[in-house]
Parts: sequence; C-alpha cells; structure tokens
Amino acid sequence: MMSSRSRSLVVFASLAVVMTLFGFLVGRMSVSQHPQQPIQATAPKTAPAVVKASPPAAEAVVPPESTEDEAAALASVKEPPPVERTKPEVVRAARAEEPIPVVVPPAGPSVSSASEGEKPDPDEVLKAKGLSRSGRVYVLASDDAIRTKEVEEFRQVQAEWERIAARMAQLVNTAAKQQKLLQAWEYECRQGYQAMAGLQAKQLERNQLRNQASTETTQKGTQNSIGDKTADLTDAAERNQWQILQRRNMSLEYQASELQFQLIQAQREYDQLGSMALAKEAEIQKRQAALILTEESVQKRYDDLANDRQVIAALADLNRDADLKFALGPVENYRANVSKMLSGLLQSKDLHASSKGKKLVVGLDQNVNSLAFQTTTFEDRLGSALSKQKDQQREDESRPKKREELAASVQRLEDQVANATQATRKAQLSAQLAGARAELANLQRDEVEGEEVRKKLAENVATNRDGYVQNVIALRKAVDLSQEKHDQLETDPTVKKAKSRLKATVVPLPKGALDILKKAEKLIQTVEIPVEADKTAFQVDAILNGQSQKLVVDPTIDVIRLSKAIAAELEIELSEDAPEFDLVMEDGRTLRAKRTTIKSLAVGPFLTPDVECLVVLNDYDAPPVLGANFLNQFSYKFDPTAGKLTLTQVNILPKTKPSERSRSSK
Repeated sequence: MMSSRSRSLVVFASLAVVMTLFGFLVGRMSVSQHPQQPIQATAPKTAPAVVKASPPAAEAVVPPESTEDEAAALASVKEPPPVERTKPEVVRAARAEEPIPVVVPPAGPSVSSASEGEKPDPDEVLKAKGLSRSGRVYVLASDDAIRTKEVEEFRQVQAEWERIAARMAQLVNTAAKQQKLLQAWEYECRQGYQAMAGLQAKQLERNQLRNQASTETTQKGTQNSIGDKTADLTDAAERNQWQILQRRNMSLEYQASELQFQLIQAQREYDQLGSMALAKEAEIQKRQAALILTEESVQKRYDDLANDRQVIAALADLNRDADLKFALGPVENYRANVSKMLSGLLQSKDLHASSKGKKLVVGLDQNVNSLAFQTTTFEDRLGSALSKQKDQQREDESRPKKREELAASVQRLEDQVANATQATRKAQLSAQLAGARAELANLQRDEVEGEEVRKKLAENVATNRDGYVQNVIALRKAVDLSQEKHDQLETDPTVKKAKSRLKATVVPLPKGALDILKKAEKLIQTVEIPVEADKTAFQVDAILNGQSQKLVVDPTIDVIRLSKAIAAELEIELSEDAPEFDLVMEDGRTLRAKRTTIKSLAVGPFLTPDVECLVVLNDYDAPPVLGANFLNQFSYKFDPTAGKLTLTQVNILPKTKPSERSRSSK
C-alpha cells in the first residue's frame, strides 16, 4: 500500500512530465508552422530554458522506493535534454574559431541539420588569418606594403642617390677639362713672360751698343743716321710686340682667375653632394636591411599559413567545383621580387650578374679589361711605328752611298756621250744618261723630303708611346681600385648574405689583364730628372761624348743645337763634305749651320747613341739646347714649376715583318 505522501509525489511527477511533454509538442508545432522562426533572437533563448527545467525534475524525483510506473515516468523526463544540448555546443565551437559570432540559418526544419548550416565562411576564416583577396590570390597586408610602399620608397631613395652620383661625375669631368685648360693658359703665360724678358734684354743690349756707338761717333766727329733709324724701327717693333704680349698675358690671367673661382665653386658643390651621397648610401643600406628582414618574416608567415589546417580547409571550400583556383600568397612571384631586390642591392655595390648565370662581376673589372685591351692595341701600334721608323733610318743611311754611285754613273755617261762617234751608240748613251739624271734628281728630292718624313714618323712613334704609357698608368690605378673593391666586398656582411641567398659567386680579377699589366710594367722605366732655372731658361745636366754639359730644355726646338765652340770642346766632328744650310733662329736671324752626329748623349740613366745635332757656324755663343729629337725618344713631361723633367722609356722592339721572322728562325 502506498502512503499518502508517496501518492502525492507520484501525482506531482506525473503532472511535471505532462507539462514538459506539452511544452515540447507546442514548440515542435510552432517550428513546423513557421520555418523562418529560428532566425529570430527567441530561438537561442528557448534552449537554455528547457535545459534548465529538466535537471531539477531528474534530481528531485528519486524516492528510496519506486515502482515501475515511477521509473518509467522518470525515464520519460530524461529523454528531451540530449536533443536540446547539441545546439549550445555548436555555437561555442563556432565562437572559439571565430571571434565575431556568425548566425547561420538551418538547412532544413530538423534540429540535426542546423550544425551543418553554421559552418564558417572560408573568406571570413582567411580574413581572420590576416589575408586579403587580390584577384584570385590571398596575400598578407605586409606583403602589399612591401610591394607598394616600402619598395617604392626604396626606389625613390636609390634614384636620388643616382642623380647625386651623376652630378658628381659631371662635376669631375668638367673640372678635369677646366684644369687642363688652366694649365695650358699658365704655360702660355710663362712663355709670354719669358718672351717679354727676352725683348727687354735685347732692348737693354741695343741701348748699351747705341751708347757705345754714340761715344765713338762723338770722338770721331761722324754720324750714322742709317744705323740709328734701323735701331729705332727695331725698338718700335719690339715695343709693339711687348705690348701685345702684355695684353695677352693680362687677358689670360683674368680668364685663369675666373676659371679658378669656378673650380672652387665646383669643389664646394662636390663636397656638399658627397655628404648627401654618403647619407643616401646609408639610408639605402638601412632600407635594404629592413626590406630583407621584412621579407624573411613575411615568407615565414606564408610558410606557416601554408601548413595551417583552417587555411587549407578554407581554400579547399573556395576551390570546390571552381575552374580557376584560389591560391595562397604570391610565393614564387614574391621570391622573384626578392631575388630582384637582392640583385639591385648587389648592383649598388658594383656587382653585376654575368651572362653565365650565378656569376657576379665587379663593375670596375670591366674598366680593367677595357684598359688592358687599349694597352695591347697601343703596344701593337707602337711596334709598327718603330718598324717604319727603322726602315726609314736604313733608307737614309743607304742614300748617300747611292747618291755617290749615281753621280759617278752620270759623270761616266757624260764622258761616254762626249766621246761617242757613232750616232746610234751616242743615242743609246744619251738615253741612259737621261735615266741616270732622273734617278739622281728623284734621290735628291727624297733627301729634301726626308726631313719631313722623319718628323712625321717620330711624331707617330711619340704619340703611340705616350698612349701606351698613359694606358699602363691608368691600368695600374684601375687594378688597384678593383682589388680594393674586391677586398671590401669579401668582408661586406650584406653582400655575403645576398650572395648566399642567390647562390652566386664573385668572379676574381681578370687574370689576362693582370698578365698584360705585369708585362707592360717590366717594359717601362720612369725617372725624374731635376731641372735648374737660369734666368728665363731651364737647364739639365747631361753627358755628351763622355763629357759633362748643361743643356737648355726646349721641346719647341726640333734638333739639338750646339755652337761651334762647344762642339769643338766636346770633340764633335764636322765633316768638310757636309753641306751648309741656312738656319732661321727664334729672333728672326738667319745663321749658317751644319748637320752632324753626337756619338753618345746621356740624360739621367738613359744613354742614347748616334744622336743628330746642328752646329751653328756663325758667331753664336748661346748655351746648347736639348731639342725634341732626343726628348721624343721618351714619353716625357717637362714641368718647370716643379723643377723636374720626367722621362719614361718604353723598351718595345720594332714589329718584325713575316719575312724577317722566317729568316731569323732559319
């Protein structure tokens, strides 16, 4: 028998079960009649209310003794909660994945299909990962910043540096031209002042002679009006010439001062630009380093996202049934951009990619190769010029003997024609005589023109010798600069990192150019010889035929010039058969002179045998002059201001002809 308390509990539990079932049926009916109702805010509120109502009923109705009906009633109370518990679990999972709640409508009227409808949007998942859509590619915001803002700013800074460097190079080239022009003007001024001093000395000498003549005339009681008029005309002409030289020098000095002011202004601008260039270089390196670090972090982020399950799933959902697939980040394009940026970094360090792939060539090495090629070109030209000069010397040496033979042949034929009795024989001899005379005339004409030919050949040799020496000097400077650049790049950490990322190596200094330089430097010997100033002239110590003698250095004089007295002291022989000729002096006088040869002439360590010279026969007591025929055997630089004469000897042999090589090989 059940007690009244037990019956009350059973009735209360039965009423609770009936009320619960009634509420559940009413909810099912409302869903079936109104399918869009779960979108409203009331849908989430009903679930917690039902969940909260069920536990008290389950926990409160557990009597110590229960019947089968009571157990069935309790079991019927526990059935609804598991169905209602699935909804809050899906919502929490979605919120854990997505910081912003997303309400997704159910696919159908059943409760079980609601979990599939709440699957997150792939585009929202990718946005939550920091990716934004660019066409069919999802990229990071930092990637866009690098490809747009940071790279553009870097290029602007680099362009500014290039403009500054171009202006500095322009200033250097202009300054070099102006400096060369200034040196030419200064040399012309010195020459003008020397000429003015010479005119004053002549004026003083004439005044002394005039005073002496006037004294003698007074004593003798005679006059020399013709001589006085000539002297007056000479004074007037030289005074006019002196004034012309003075005006010219004043004009040159004014132009030189203006040019020096321009050089000073250019130097100031160059210094300012140099400071700006250094600042821009520092900024470029700083931006390059920052870009590389940003690139590494971005690349690492792309690598992490490529292995992210949510990103993989989101891309898979986007690409499902899609013809044109979506992709994560421009990885390959980005790496190509980074490679281009690293190449730009290396180019700013004067490293350039070669045509052979992963080889980097230092820009200065290209200048080294160019100068090495020019050096070999000048060496070949110099050898050819020396060969032509040697051939001309052989022809000049054989010409006197040939002239004597032709003259003897003409004399013999003339005698034979005079003694011939038969007309036929006389006609034959006359024809031979005419040919011999024509050949002798041609030979004499060649002798007259030979001086001009020798002069042109000597100028050709001097030009190619100077070009060879200057190219060797420039090649040495270029090699030293390039070697210094190689050493800097070897220890530059930025270059090391860029080479490592690009898997590139730096090509060493070109061995062929180094071999050319090594050979050329062995062929060249340079000596600086002191020059002593004597009034308006500059003298150098020399040894002629084993005797010491001071010579005035004057490159404008073609051939070494000696007075007859000094030639006798130096035991320089004058042949009686050597022809005399008129020699026009710098002051306009015409003196008689003979051509001869100095057995040996040494200036500094350089000894030259058989040097041509002119001996002035008249009353000529000027000091001996070292002319161009000796200086042109060297590459020389005459600097009176510094008081030195620089002689550079090039020991290149004349180029051998193929026939001569074959004979020497036999």
